Amino acid sequence: MEITDEDGFPAISNPKELSSLVLEQLAAFPIIYRAESHHDLIGHMLTFSHALNILFDLGHVSFFERGLTPILKMITVLRYSQNVKPGDSVKLVSPVDQLPLQQAERASVLPTDPKFWETDYSKQDWEYGHVFKFPHSFYDHLRRVEPKKDSYTEYFRFIIPQSTQLK
Repeated sequence: MEITDEDGFPAISNPKELSSLVLEQLAAFPIIYRAESHHDLIGHMLTFSHALNILFDLGHVSFFERGLTPILKMITVLRYSQNVKPGDSVKLVSPVDQLPLQQAERASVLPTDPKFWETDYSKQDWEYGHVFKFPHSFYDHLRRVEPKKDSYTEYFRFIIPQSTQLK
């Protein structure tokens, strides 16, 4: 897969620009599905790009730059799923996902609220670390951008684990 001008990516030369792109991509999903191949991959877009930003912050600009093509490829793949509607026939390449895909539930509580942490996430192995990783990456991206659009946080609510899904 090659990234071309037709993909419409902005020039990215620093973490602020990468964070802006990633948050805009997050907010571009009309529906987020609770699936390894969807909400998990969107979450990994957050964590991978966050790792690139940290490399830049630590002075490893060449590693940041080398990682841009892979993250743009991931975003390109995710863009193909932005228009998947409930009931659409899609090919799943996942050992755990099953059709029909289920829409992710909206989290009523964010990780910035102590109530989020009162849930016993150990019942689901702390969602394999996503309980920590996704919020850490999301809020680091959010601190880097202006303006902070409400849509970023709203769509993040569909990425984080919710207690109702941990039963």
